[in-house]
Amino acid sequence: MIKKIEKKQLGTAYHTWIQSLFHFSHTNYHQPSNTFGVLRVINDDILHAGSGHDLHKHKDVEILTYILEGDLTHTPRQHEIKTLHRGDLYYMSAGGGIDHGEFNWGDTSVRMIQIWIKPNEKGLTPNVQYASFNSNHAKNQWHLIASPTETTPITIYQEAYIWLIELEAFKQTQFDIKKGRQAYLIQLEGSSMINDEEMASRDGMEIYEDRIEIKTHEQSQFILIEMALASDNHQIE
Repeated sequence: MIKKIEKKQLGTAYHTWIQSLFHFSHTNYHQPSNTFGVLRVINDDILHAGSGHDLHKHKDVEILTYILEGDLTHTPRQHEIKTLHRGDLYYMSAGGGIDHGEFNWGDTSVRMIQIWIKPNEKGLTPNVQYASFNSNHAKNQWHLIASPTETTPITIYQEAYIWLIELEAFKQTQFDIKKGRQAYLIQLEGSSMINDEEMASRDGMEIYEDRIEIKTHEQSQFILIEMALASDNHQIE
């Protein structure tokens, strides 16, 4: 089973320094029935030029941020400060508590996807990792960028698998979500047909124990988070 989540169904927030689309409940946007397995947050954020989020604390959450546009400077306390560009990722296992900031000191906006995942245990030692999904990765094939195994670029503390793919125009691919599994997909860029659903940039899709067939209309990029099927899923209505 699949269920398309159109961009217009998502939560929104507009501030002087950031504008956001919320795929799940976050800050002042709240849907009590809106959960999806171990996923807690997926935000599609535009961080305006010359702005940022000062040092703030996270605890007991796995956070992965993927840069689609612009240059983001990440400032975790007591860890490496780094400026990230298109295709770069940073990961934080907040564990017992970590302070960090995010700043756009450039002249153009930053677009980033931020994913929060429930960790498999509380009180872990805080950890920061960086990785890149760039021109060195082959197009038209899925790339596993984060998982609980140490063979992937980023290792997370949860049984969840995060995949990226960049497809050229008029290409096809598929992804099998096996029995007992579910996934959440976002069309990050471009447009496509997935099974019988037309997808536009920033649309989402819930997938349950099903195969998806993707056919692109133009150059497109997708992110997919796959995990165990949960008994307490509640979809956006």
